[in-house]
Amino acid sequence: ELYSEHTRLTEANSSLAAKNKSLAYTNAGLSEEATRLSAQRENLAADNERLTVEKKEYEAQTSEARQEAETAMRERDEAKAERDAQRKEAVSNIANIFTGSKTKRLEAEVARKDNEIRELKDRAEAREQDFRREMSNLSDNLRRQKESEASTIRIHNYLETDLNTFFPDVLPMLEAARECREVGLSDTVTRALLDQKPRYFKEGATIHSETYRQDFDVSNAEVQIKRNPTDNKFHLHINGTRVFQWLKEQWQKLKQTFSRGIRR
Repeated sequence: ELYSEHTRLTEANSSLAAKNKSLAYTNAGLSEEATRLSAQRENLAADNERLTVEKKEYEAQTSEARQEAETAMRERDEAKAERDAQRKEAVSNIANIFTGSKTKRLEAEVARKDNEIRELKDRAEAREQDFRREMSNLSDNLRRQKESEASTIRIHNYLETDLNTFFPDVLPMLEAARECREVGLSDTVTRALLDQKPRYFKEGATIHSETYRQDFDVSNAEVQIKRNPTDNKFHLHINGTRVFQWLKEQWQKLKQTFSRGIRR
């Protein structure tokens, strides 16, 4: 009976190992999808900000067009007043037969000014209509952009809720995956480390620090992803120390070695 039970437990353990490996691949895929959605969300926020700036520019141009229309109307009124005065002058001199040419000249000037005012008014109205259409198009674009962003956020929230429900370690594990990428570990190595088992770097292996702009030797060092009870997230550890703390310590040692070399 013990032998049979042992056989059954061995088979169950093999099945569980296969399932664990499958879940690890699933977790990696979901991590990449969550990262892609986060980047898409940032792009949508940038597009929304750009459209808001364009809307303000269109509003400023519309205000300028309205001011031009008001100026044109004021000039029209002034021209009308001037035209009325010229007409009065023409009527007062109509009895003089020698003023016929002057009257015609004044009428031609009045007609010219009327045409100019009409053209200015038409241009102002056309420009205002163009700006109204542009504002309407911009409003439609903003509305569609907000709807798309809201839909993406809802999908992201649903995905995050499902991840927290069915794969609670996926999102906390993303922090460790980002740390692996930040120090230059390949995605293949990162996926292997997600099983949280300790491993060792090969001879001559290095990791990179953007903070110190330096590669650090990790030959034969132990590397492992472990959960931090403080923030309940997973972090990359080198020889049992958080990777960025380890890099800081190595940088301090490097500076001390360099300082001793200068003093000598």
